[in-house]
This record gives sequence, structure tokens and C-alpha cells, in this order.
Amino acid sequence: MSLAVGWLSVGAALAYLALAGLVGMELVRFGSRRGFSQFGTAFVLMAGAIGVHHVLEGVNAFGGGAVTSSLIVDALVIGLLPAAVFVALRAELALGGRGDRFLAGTPWWLRAVPWVGTFAGGVLAAAVADHVARHGVALWKTWPSIVLTIAYAAAGLLFVRAQTARREATGGFSVSGLALAAMFPTCAVMQATTAATGGVDVTLFLVDVATVPASAWFLLSTLRLHRSVLRDWNRRPLVGRPRPTKRPSPWATRA
Repeated sequence: MSLAVGWLSVGAALAYLALAGLVGMELVRFGSRRGFSQFGTAFVLMAGAIGVHHVLEGVNAFGGGAVTSSLIVDALVIGLLPAAVFVALRAELALGGRGDRFLAGTPWWLRAVPWVGTFAGGVLAAAVADHVARHGVALWKTWPSIVLTIAYAAAGLLFVRAQTARREATGGFSVSGLALAAMFPTCAVMQATTAATGGVDVTLFLVDVATVPASAWFLLSTLRLHRSVLRDWNRRPLVGRPRPTKRPSPWATRA
């Protein structure tokens, strides 16, 4: 089980660190002409912190650290899928490709995804609650995880609402936007499961504490974009090429 946790953690770490690097490169490349991007900078800080969290998680697992529950494996599998899709699209964009796909209408498999995700999340949540009831949890180590879980889930809700608005405005969805919308709830699942099953040691605790302000800044930036209070050249957000196009922003409610 430790090997599974180790390799999955490494995969998640590579995905989030690559994402932070790709977006960071865009900020450097376009920032000189477009100025400071609050949303993009907050995204880089948070993605980088999540990547470091998974690096340490993998190091602990490979180093013989105690993996207290197989539920961590389940959470990592759930969390790695949307992150891998989003990073692959961003890497394609960085190499000069499309970086996104448009889904016209609502395909049958997309209708099924929320139901399957809700079922899987419910089963995992019930198993985690049972683990906590039987083994307890150290509150001093879990308060940052509670804050991060709420922040990730709230950001995910905003992205889901943005994609819903996009469906009304354009008649379809952005694959990159959907992956981004799924990425944050699954981040919440990974964070909550690791903390509730006792997978947070002192080092991970300190990283999570440092991640709290980054996640709060990112959530605030996302909320301000959602309310059209913040003007940011990266407001699409991070979907497609960072330049004006005929396609409206995912935050738009009208075509």
C-alpha cells in the first residue's frame, strides 16, 4: 500500500508542479505586456503548494512512513484524473497546440460524471467517517486541512457555476474548464482524506499551514472574477490561449 501511495503521490506532485510551472511561464511571457495577473499568480502559488504537499507525501510513503489507511489510495486516484487532463491540455498549449476542446451540448457521459462522482465521493466520505469514529483524529494537525478542504470545495463550486454559465452562453462546454472545475473538489477530497486518516505528519502540517493563505488568496481572486469585480487578463480562467478571442469567458452569463 505504501508503494501505491508513493507512486500516486509522485504522479499528483508532478501534475501540480507542472501546472504551476506552465502557468508561471505564461505569467512571465505575457506579464511584461499585460501587467500583473492576480488570479494567475494566486493559482501558481496554490498549485505549487499542493505539488510540494504531494512530494512530501510520496517521500514519506517511500521512506517507510506509516500509511494508516488504503482510503488514501482511493482519494489520490480520484484526484489525479482531472489534474492529469488539465495538465495535458496546458502542456499541449505550451507546445503550440489547441490547449482546449469544445463540447457541443451535453454528451451522455458528461451527464453521468456528476452522478458517478457523487456516488464515489459519498462512499469514500462514509468510509473516512467510519475510520475517524474508530481511530479518532488529532485536531491540531487537521485544522489547516479543514480550511483547505473548504477553500478547494468553494473554488470548485465557482468553477462549476462558471461552466454552467458557459453552457448557457455558448451551447457547450470547455474540456479544459471542466477538468479545472473537477480538479478542485477532488483536491478537497484528497486533503480531507489524508488528514482524517492520520496521514499528516509535522512536515506536511507546516506545508499545509503555509498553503492556507495561498488558497485564501486564490479563492478571493476567483470570487472577485466571478462577480466581475477584478479585471485580470488571465480571467478566462487559464483556458485556451491568453489573448482576446471571439469565444466569451467562462464567467460570462451572456453570449
